[in-house]
Amino acid sequence: MSPALLLLASALQCAAPDERPKPADAAEQAQDAPAVDHPKTASPKDVRSGEEETFPVFALRFTGPQYASLALGVAHGRMTTGIAGQYAQVEPGLGGLKVNAGVFGAVDVAGSSLHLTYLHTWGRPAGTIAGRDYVGPEVSLFGLIFNVSIGALWRIGPDNGAGRWLLSTGIGFSIGP
Repeated sequence: MSPALLLLASALQCAAPDERPKPADAAEQAQDAPAVDHPKTASPKDVRSGEEETFPVFALRFTGPQYASLALGVAHGRMTTGIAGQYAQVEPGLGGLKVNAGVFGAVDVAGSSLHLTYLHTWGRPAGTIAGRDYVGPEVSLFGLIFNVSIGALWRIGPDNGAGRWLLSTGIGFSIGP
């Protein structure tokens, strides 16, 4: 090859853009990586990006003072590495009606909730008499489809000889907090 052609080829090679891939730094690789949808291994930014969800809550419980009850409600929460949010439910039972509103948090298949409960008794409730109203905090722990709860409820209304406090307990099967 003549020296003129070598010089021309060299000049063209220098003028052409470099098409070889350049190594990216860690920050660029992290930005280009696809979002991971597994809470155990992903960072909070990667998991559904804080997406909000509303979903139903169902539970069949065996409780004191209601004996047996069916809870129906709605929960609303923000997805991060788990889910956290608020919920409300109505829980009619054989011994009374509960209305709950509170907050919950869950990771994978387990979680807990803290809620304020209003209870109106009817029929033959356990540990009290019918026609009473109670209010107080309850806490629930749940995993897979099982739940347990305990609370201390304060009787509101006139004092007619019964105790002011009522221990509320329960165990059951649930979907949601």
